[in-house]
Amino acid sequence: MAGGSKVGKRRGGGHGAGAGGRQGGGGGASPQAQDGSRSSINNSNKTSTKLSGAAASASTTSNKTSSSSSSKGEQTGSRATTTSSKGGAGVNWFMVVLIAAALAVSSVYFYSQTRRLEEEWRLNEEAEQQLQQQQETHKQKHQEQQPSINSKEEGAGGGGGGKRGKTPEEELSERLMAMPWADLLQHSIAELESAVIKKDHVYKHSQYAADLASACHLLEGGKHEEALSGFDAILSNKGLPSSPRALLGKAVALDSLAENQKSNVLLDRCLEAYSKVGLYFDEAVISDRNRVAVTVLRIRALERLSDRANFRGKRALAVTAMQKLVELSPGDVQKANRLGVALLLKGDETQAQEVFEGVLRENPDPFAKAHLGYILYSKELYAQAVPLLLEGLHQDPEIKSQGKFYVFAGESLVRLHRGEEAHAIYSQGASRGLFPSVWQRSLHNEPNLRAQPWWNIDRDLSSYASALRQIEAQWKAIKEEGMSVLDLKSGGFLPEAEHLRATGEWGQFTLFARGKKDDKSCKLTPKTCALIEAFPDASGCKRGQVKFSVMQPGTYVWPHTGPTNCRLRLHLGLEIPEGVAIRVATETRTWEEGKFLVFDDSFEHEVWHNGTRSRLVLIMDVWHPDLPPARRKALTPI
Repeated sequence: MAGGSKVGKRRGGGHGAGAGGRQGGGGGASPQAQDGSRSSINNSNKTSTKLSGAAASASTTSNKTSSSSSSKGEQTGSRATTTSSKGGAGVNWFMVVLIAAALAVSSVYFYSQTRRLEEEWRLNEEAEQQLQQQQETHKQKHQEQQPSINSKEEGAGGGGGGKRGKTPEEELSERLMAMPWADLLQHSIAELESAVIKKDHVYKHSQYAADLASACHLLEGGKHEEALSGFDAILSNKGLPSSPRALLGKAVALDSLAENQKSNVLLDRCLEAYSKVGLYFDEAVISDRNRVAVTVLRIRALERLSDRANFRGKRALAVTAMQKLVELSPGDVQKANRLGVALLLKGDETQAQEVFEGVLRENPDPFAKAHLGYILYSKELYAQAVPLLLEGLHQDPEIKSQGKFYVFAGESLVRLHRGEEAHAIYSQGASRGLFPSVWQRSLHNEPNLRAQPWWNIDRDLSSYASALRQIEAQWKAIKEEGMSVLDLKSGGFLPEAEHLRATGEWGQFTLFARGKKDDKSCKLTPKTCALIEAFPDASGCKRGQVKFSVMQPGTYVWPHTGPTNCRLRLHLGLEIPEGVAIRVATETRTWEEGKFLVFDDSFEHEVWHNGTRSRLVLIMDVWHPDLPPARRKALTPI
């Protein structure tokens, strides 16, 4: 009876798929992720304010040369004036000397700039060679010291005495990972093949560095279209068609433009550019001395690719990106966990379980425990799920901040008949503000909506009363169509698939879902669908359903809650035997044939069928009457 997925944050769709809080995939200017973090470029306080080396040096050289030329020009001009006055010639020797001096200054400036850039390139190469030597030295020392380290660890009873320090390569990687985009793209480590520079001379490093610095400056200044043109210009050069820095810069620029313009077309181009860096970059063209920097570029690209692909609803691409990330970052628990989450969003619980179990074989990580606990909960293995979910809730800050894990743990405890413990877990979640109350535990909520378990049509739903009374008046025709579908041997009612039944049989036949009509079903029930279509608050409710529900004797439905407070749920009694009941929060009621029973299914509810014949009702969700029309239009489907 809950409706909607409990895992995953939001169905994908990208820009233009609807606004509102982000629950897992597309829609609007961006939503967890909830999953934040929507800025396409890291414009934090860490953003570098320094000028590029070329620009700074050029400025200094220019100032010095200008000052010198001014002084020399004044002296020369004085002498020229004297000569002119003595000779009385018609030639303006002052202007001739001044032009000559200016040409000389220009020659000196460009010569000095060329020498400076060549020297900077040489120093970069030497620095990288030195880094390589340090790495080799560190590896040799580490190998030589390994026996003594092991003996120290044994002597200390396995303590931390043998913990090694970070290699220069690891330290470099950490620095690059923390850099803002613009700084990372301009990092001094060269990415060009020496053959391109020394043999072909197609695109000199000095020009590449200057062009890259210019594009990065535009990117940093928020001039994304100009930056995109700059990166495209670099990539169009014959000597550098696959520069990872320029490709990544292009991706970041497109990312920002897609965000600003809410354009799926630009977002798709952005995903393609991130993919070229992260997934398809040819590692063969990278020398060993550049491998660390380019690997970091790829990791940063893959992280963003996974996030934006999920936003766009491209779950398979997000998983592929995370798989490559894990491959490039062996032993990184956080990235392995993110791969597991990406697989869950894709709907692949089997592979996700393998990932989280693999993490836990090496590390008792509470995040992995909580997600493995969820998978076991979804498989109805409650006894195995509870300890993992509770450890995650007690130990991991991120898990503590997500209401769904309190729900998973609480429902697992209830189904193990540990109701008091479940109530305590729900109280913790409510006290953290993760859902409205202990009884109202929906996770996708809107503010300022009346919250009460039971509703009265005349008192509480006056705006809907007329339409609801018209539907009630046709209850016998609705029942007839429902019973005709119930008699079908195929293509009729389907078993409830949300693992809400403890015992018995419970089937559903859906007419409308997420605001869209099921044409195939409505051909079998035309009168019912016509009545619903005339009531757009039900037929157009994107966060609800309209369906026939049949429950057989001996059925018990576990206590549970719906996904959102944006709707109310109505049950129209069609075939109601003795011995059936529904509890919402603390009050239990039963159905009456030809009458609507109205409740808020974001509150905990459970159902019993202790009768002797089938119970048939029409379930109809409607927008909460307090929800403004603009929000109804903006909210994403559930």
